[in-house]
Amino acid sequence: TSVFLRDRKSILLGDVCSIKTGKRNNQDKDDNGLYPFFVRSSVVEKINTYSFDGEAILMPGEGNIGDIIHYINGKFDFHQRVYKISNFDNDLCGKYVFYALQKSFKKWALKNTVKATVDSLRLPTFQSFSFYAPKKEYQEKIVQMLDAVVNHISNIEKLIAKQESIKKTTVKLLLTSKPHWTEYKIKEKFKVTRGLVLSTNQMSKSQNGVFQYPVYSSQTQNNGLIGFYNNFLYQDAITWTTDGANAGFVRFRPGKFYCTNVCGVLLSDEGYANTCVATMLGNVSKKYVSYVGNPKLMNNVMAEIPLLFPSVQEQQYISDKIQKLDQQLEHLRSELDKYRNIKKGLMDYFFG
Repeated sequence: TSVFLRDRKSILLGDVCSIKTGKRNNQDKDDNGLYPFFVRSSVVEKINTYSFDGEAILMPGEGNIGDIIHYINGKFDFHQRVYKISNFDNDLCGKYVFYALQKSFKKWALKNTVKATVDSLRLPTFQSFSFYAPKKEYQEKIVQMLDAVVNHISNIEKLIAKQESIKKTTVKLLLTSKPHWTEYKIKEKFKVTRGLVLSTNQMSKSQNGVFQYPVYSSQTQNNGLIGFYNNFLYQDAITWTTDGANAGFVRFRPGKFYCTNVCGVLLSDEGYANTCVATMLGNVSKKYVSYVGNPKLMNNVMAEIPLLFPSVQEQQYISDKIQKLDQQLEHLRSELDKYRNIKKGLMDYFFG
């Protein structure tokens, strides 16, 4: 057994700290205030008063139960429906309690909500929440590990936001039309077709020797990937979602792939089916979606969309630039997933 888990004690939150609600209301906030103001939202407002100065955990007592947990060490004020958890026992690290609450308070709270117009928590729910804690020196080491991972996650998120902004600006410059670009309707440069019906029990969730071809559908999550199949329909083509909530969602699909019947497909023998054209088309496709009833962008409408085409050589240059930016973003997102999983593993290990 790890030294961090040895001699742990079960603790009731109400026995080791003070739990109180605030006295302020939303109208007390001031955008130019000097101190943080914790309200019933994940957004921390500002205020010109403070009612507490020290280490504390703040949690709203209604709405988004267990999802909003703030930690602070300093001066602040808080809403009358926000609970302040503070004045921890000497053998307890406040930040350790914060992580314990993050790990399992929501599950506990949802069993103890008071149903009104929204889920609502009362003081006994907080007081009766229990968790395990080792000696304080080990609590502090656990907090140091988790803080390091959380800070790294935050830095990666900032890098992703910066990279997305760079990509947006770069793509806008690359796709600004030039006088020599030529306008064509989509049907003049592409064969407009669509995918075929495929049931989920025909697919595999993972890629292997038999089920090696990706299957794309109407969803935007995971770039539309829903599984793998033992055959392919198309290769190096553009797809878009023809109907449903994501109608008009456009992507270039490199390599061999299968797509379902809610995907339209653009095929070309002229080298046009690439990241450049897919990006340009994706920038305008939503304008052609019909929102009468179920949203639709069917093949006949797609075929008539006019688009200014650069030369094939320019398209390749633009595609290469976009792909490089996408690869950098994909690397950062992969790192983000990795460190989120590391945090989850540590949370499960220390607080499970």
